[in-house]
Amino acid sequence: MLTSGAGVIYWIFLIGPKVHSPDLTAIQKIISVAYPLTDVLLLALVARLLVAARRTPAVLLLAVGIAGLLQADVLYGISQLSASWIVGGPIDIGWIVLYAAVGAAALHPSMVHLTSPRTERPAPTGRARLFLLALSSLVAPAALIVEAARGNLRDVVIIAALAAGVFLLVMLRLNEMLADNRRSLDRERALRQAGDAMVSATDITGVRAAVSAAAERMLPVGTPFALEFVDGIAPLDPAGPSASNAGLRYTDALVSRLPNALRRYDLVLVAPLPIREPADGAPANSVVLGAPEAVLSTMGPPLEVLTGQAALALERIG
Repeated sequence: MLTSGAGVIYWIFLIGPKVHSPDLTAIQKIISVAYPLTDVLLLALVARLLVAARRTPAVLLLAVGIAGLLQADVLYGISQLSASWIVGGPIDIGWIVLYAAVGAAALHPSMVHLTSPRTERPAPTGRARLFLLALSSLVAPAALIVEAARGNLRDVVIIAALAAGVFLLVMLRLNEMLADNRRSLDRERALRQAGDAMVSATDITGVRAAVSAAAERMLPVGTPFALEFVDGIAPLDPAGPSASNAGLRYTDALVSRLPNALRRYDLVLVAPLPIREPADGAPANSVVLGAPEAVLSTMGPPLEVLTGQAALALERIG
């Protein structure tokens, strides 16, 4: 949605004038249009990166580099339209920032975290994000009003199409939020039922069955999964606060510890089982859930609650 709003501005000031220029051939127009469109895609990439990834020094350096590129490309496109661009001018500073920042990001140790699997954490939709979304949604209508006031109607169709695209994206996002809310309610109901089942469990087998049944109810209907109690899996960061949290792990790194049912998945979600006084024959130190990655990335907090319930039940039995 943010990128679509920026795309309207790109079209008015950079893309549209080149499309309508009589001095460019068809090939020249295609290349001239593809260049700023690629910038718009890069803007979408860096926006997604800042929202989804942990803001490590490597991520921030990549964002700074892309910002330098966008600034340089915009000024370069405007100067081309006015025939004022010169080699070695101040515009080149943006490209220098790009090369330096991206190179530094590649060399920084935190770069490896970009490929580390991670579970999604609920991100509150604050006023700043709502303001940005509202602003991006209003860019296209505002541009239509301005263009109509100027008597310039050649870009009206494109701007209207972008406005419709933003509206559809807003509706899709709203539908996604409603679906997330329904899934959250289903998971809460499954956790309550699991708590009731574990209270009445009299042995480890009953606790296992309650955990497995709750996991099945929390997952989308028809999702293939495997859940096992596994021993000998070290926490991701034994010295840090995340040692008690569920985290995604590559199956290849744990293959010697995992049962065959879990080895068919590329990723598994591991939740430590914090038992202070294990029962005789207690099932291990972790609960491991295997499922498609898109599902696992949202199951971290529910699985943490479920393993906490299981730990209490196992201590009671012991």
